[in-house]
Amino acid sequence: MLRVKARYLVDGTRDADLQLAWAWLIQESERAGAGALAVLLLDHVRTLGTRGIMHAGAARTLERDRSIGIQNSNARIHLIAERARDNPRFDRPVPILAVWPTDDFIAKIDRLNDGPLCVAWWLEKDIATWTAAHGPANLATGVQHETSSISDPIVRVALENVDQGVNRGTGISHPMDKSLAVNTFKLLRDRGHAFTAAEVQVFAMQHNWDPRGAAALAEVAQAILDRRAIRTHSKWAGQQRKDVYAHWKERAAGDTTDQSYGP
Repeated sequence: MLRVKARYLVDGTRDADLQLAWAWLIQESERAGAGALAVLLLDHVRTLGTRGIMHAGAARTLERDRSIGIQNSNARIHLIAERARDNPRFDRPVPILAVWPTDDFIAKIDRLNDGPLCVAWWLEKDIATWTAAHGPANLATGVQHETSSISDPIVRVALENVDQGVNRGTGISHPMDKSLAVNTFKLLRDRGHAFTAAEVQVFAMQHNWDPRGAAALAEVAQAILDRRAIRTHSKWAGQQRKDVYAHWKERAAGDTTDQSYGP
């Protein structure tokens, strides 16, 4: 079952948007009892202080101690840094503000918990995949971004089959799972169904795959579209049921009585 959580974004090049996002984090952290600021680099914390988004002293404390208290509240805001080994872990949903992340980093942050998430982008293209996957609302304007979806129902059903057949945490790292993906994309391609690697990656992210696994699945899809050879273990090559395509068509048409149509 897909998670339902609140996701927002703001223009991280505008101080007014960053101040709005910081105020949002404080408010949401007070409600939840804790919150987190996620950054790629510790320098970004200092930049928020020098730009006046947060008090310069608070920025120094957050960088040094990895957390700061909220005035007149028992709640604390913790620091998450991409390369830190001691990032905090939360036993409940907490709000997170991610400042100037990449697609890969924000995908990791999104999977930490089910609390609300706000992303301040530097370049919109840096979070394009995450935006397409989750359709966040603009915190400043309220405008909701549209999510990307698979338009071909048979492609969607085939990808659902892959999703159901693998461990989302490890993706297609196992030879059997990789063979399932390769065979699926080959069959879709040979039957004339259109799909793109970007759509595949977004689908995987929407279904809570690890970011690296989603990217690997998209790479396999692109290789099959390009008709490049992909090494798979002979033990699992061609292990899909002979009638798997017929089952995809049945499910795409609304017949969900038999969902055991994997390899």
